[in-house]
Amino acid sequence: MGLQWENKNHWKWCFSFDLGADKRRYTGQCVPQSNLDYKWTKEYKNKNCNELNKKFSFPNSRDGCIQDECQQMAKTWSGQWICKKERIKSTFWGGIEFDIWCKGKCVR
Repeated sequence: MGLQWENKNHWKWCFSFDLGADKRRYTGQCVPQSNLDYKWTKEYKNKNCNELNKKFSFPNSRDGCIQDECQQMAKTWSGQWICKKERIKSTFWGGIEFDIWCKGKCVR
């Protein structure tokens, strides 16, 4: 079971000069996921999913891995992901190369 953000019972207002859209900042906590209607997959990157994506033909290969994992959980992929960049190296000319890892939201 995964975790989800819980901000109903364990939140507090935080003083800050960098205020959010509602002019306040809050903290909360992560709690065990209570909504079993959805679950997040593990994270995938495109270069690890090329073979599996052949049966799905998504523009991003990682989406094939996400769809497959959702199907294994008897769920379907909602088309929603959360991605993060991971710096892998600096190039000779001063550029930076990144890997992008994404996880998908599986729903009933």
